[in-house]
Amino acid sequence: MTHGLVFTDVVCSLDEQEILHAASASVPRGSYACVLGASGAGKSTLLRCIAGLIPCTGRIRHGEQVLQDGAQSRAPHLRKIGFLFQALGLWPELSAAEHLLTVLNAAGIRGAQAQARMEAELADLGLAALKNRRPGEMSGGERQRLALARATVHRPELLLLDEPTSSVDQARKREVRTLLYDLCRRTGATVLHVTHDHEEAFELADHLICMDAGRVVQEGAAADVHAAPSSVAVAQLLGSGSIVSVTVGEDGLADSPLGRVRVSGKSVRGAAWALVRPEHLELAAVGDGVPLRVRRRLFQGGGCQMELDVAGVSCRMQGAAQAGTEVWVRVRGQPPVVEARSV
Repeated sequence: MTHGLVFTDVVCSLDEQEILHAASASVPRGSYACVLGASGAGKSTLLRCIAGLIPCTGRIRHGEQVLQDGAQSRAPHLRKIGFLFQALGLWPELSAAEHLLTVLNAAGIRGAQAQARMEAELADLGLAALKNRRPGEMSGGERQRLALARATVHRPELLLLDEPTSSVDQARKREVRTLLYDLCRRTGATVLHVTHDHEEAFELADHLICMDAGRVVQEGAAADVHAAPSSVAVAQLLGSGSIVSVTVGEDGLADSPLGRVRVSGKSVRGAAWALVRPEHLELAAVGDGVPLRVRRRLFQGGGCQMELDVAGVSCRMQGAAQAGTEVWVRVRGQPPVVEARSV
């Protein structure tokens, strides 16, 4: 793996409270990485440490560029970073063109070259006709695209995105995600995108960093993290599954409320927690599998899901049986074991 962004043992305290606790991860160069975590996990603080906007200790580098080494820190304007703030942070007195020219001039790009770059960037983001408008004269979506243009116009090597879809309605989130992905792929920058939305993370990310309470609790290729979450906390962050108690034998088979099933993941034996996703469950003939009660039926656009009661735990699967119906269900595939369970 060619390292792009590497941060090691990053500690950050604000108002005498430690927010980041020795956070460490390594993101491949040129990849699109998402930082996934609940509110208060330290995601935005991590971005600001990487950008040099708040003090921290630890080591941070991108490629050959050392951004932070212990308490020694490179100035933010020397870090070759673009930053899209959650609140956008646009300058109300400047036009769209002036926003981009200000950034380009600060990066040492001036004159005709700056003018051409500004025009091209606004055109790429559908803002060419709005170049003389100020933020207050734009729609929310137009302001967001301007903020993105400002973050990328100087061709940063590292792009930091703080909850970039939080200010748009649900109907436009997919459009914004596509815009982000296409633009970032075109620039070739390493991207670090903060989100609490697991669907957004899996739609965009090559690399996934999961955070909980100021710590990086798992990181790696997004597909690998999805297949084998390292703990109950990570499994809950990833969504679309339920944590079920199992007892794993030496043969890798587990006794569970869903019957005797083969599990994957950690080589835990004895009491454990397993992650059961909708794709692990299928309807079976009477007498095959286990009987379960349908709590409710959920219509989801192209189909229906059923919410089932599995020994007091709510699990979902594809199906359209009415609430209160008893159905027979069996497990297919191998649900991953995520953590040993204390008894």
